[in-house]
Amino acid sequence: MRVGRRAAAVADRLVVLSRLGRLIGEEAVRVGMAPESVFFAMENAQVVDYLKGLLQQGDHVLVKGSRGLAMDEIVAGLRAE
Repeated sequence: MRVGRRAAAVADRLVVLSRLGRLIGEEAVRVGMAPESVFFAMENAQVVDYLKGLLQQGDHVLVKGSRGLAMDEIVAGLRAE
């Protein structure tokens, strides 16, 4: 999967959601991304909780996914206090 290969080349961490996301994360690990740098989730709340515990001032996050996965819930969760 091209997305996993590209993420491994340019990202410090990769958070994937759903079964398709798992394939992307597995490909990133296969091409050299450290396994501890990939977080696999099945629910948006898991992604929000993980990122809230990780993100620091000045970090950049790209949230990319289909409308069917309701990625806007992740953005809203990260913006909430």
